[in-house]
Amino acid sequence: MTTSGLAYSPLSKAVYGIDETTGVMIAVDAESFEPLARLGVKPGIRTIRIAPDGRYGFILNPKENTAQIFDAATGKLLHTVEVGVKPDQVVFTQAFAYIRSLGSEEVLLLALKDLDKVPSVQPTHIPAGQAAPEGAGQVAAAEAITPAPEGGSVLIANPADQTIYYYTEGMAAPMGNFQNYRREPRGVMVVDRSLRETLPGTYSANVKLPQGGHYDLAFLLDSPRVISCFDVAVKDNPAMARRSDEAPLLINYMVKDVKVRPQEKVHVQFRLRDPESGAAKNDLKDVGVLTFLAPGIWQERQWAHARGDGVYEIDFVPPKEGVYYIFVHCPSLKIRLNQLPFIVLDGRAELTKADNKISEK
Repeated sequence: MTTSGLAYSPLSKAVYGIDETTGVMIAVDAESFEPLARLGVKPGIRTIRIAPDGRYGFILNPKENTAQIFDAATGKLLHTVEVGVKPDQVVFTQAFAYIRSLGSEEVLLLALKDLDKVPSVQPTHIPAGQAAPEGAGQVAAAEAITPAPEGGSVLIANPADQTIYYYTEGMAAPMGNFQNYRREPRGVMVVDRSLRETLPGTYSANVKLPQGGHYDLAFLLDSPRVISCFDVAVKDNPAMARRSDEAPLLINYMVKDVKVRPQEKVHVQFRLRDPESGAAKNDLKDVGVLTFLAPGIWQERQWAHARGDGVYEIDFVPPKEGVYYIFVHCPSLKIRLNQLPFIVLDGRAELTKADNKISEK
């Protein structure tokens, strides 16, 4: 059996694997690896997911355009549901399963509470854009649907529309959308920074601040409308202060001219030295260089070549006009990209034109 998908149920403590070629699902005990169940479905199955409570499993078949739902405890098939063209993802909230299909702009919803109560489930279809996701340049495996923090709602990324839609359960269509700056959103993830009631009348949230000092804390409550700002004093972390004062390496960029021209090779050299002894750091094998065009619309990563006496170098060709930033890191010394000073190279059109006028004079 060649496994094309795996899922785990915390309720049955079993692992479920599917084989796209034979169309077979096999369940094994997660501890003893003993076979528990075998379910034969049609070939072409490619995705398997287990609902959050571990009770139901979903198998998607993009070849047959179906979703098959089974009981995770027994391995018994419960329902076969016709879905959109080429279903590829299923995501869950507490109440519904959301199924995305690459060949349809609609998302299908199945109520989880009905799966073992009715002989056939009735899906709900909601529009999630103007075009099918497969119309995008690339379709990623990252989840394009994710539950919102408040519950009962989801965010749906449609790469073909270059838009993220906000949908609340019970509505016939999304309530709103977020633009993606003309980029294709291939996946969506929510970082929850909202407040939660931990005690009656007491709300809290965890935050991580970069350093000590005085901060303005802005508070917003939508209903009833409350807006207020507070002054928050944060003490310095002594351990962090010591680490930030100690430079992991000393770097000296040996660049004679910070002006560059598009489509012309740029040679960059820099010297690395020990911060305590001042000795040259020779023969490092993993000195990495990140070069990117502001505001991050192009980047290139490469390993620098050692030239002796702590000197390392790279070459790159700027693809277009603009401002280029160069950062250096070294994984073996645990030096991240943001720990060493960077250099800025200027390839803006107005500067190169000014140079031409001076040379003509």
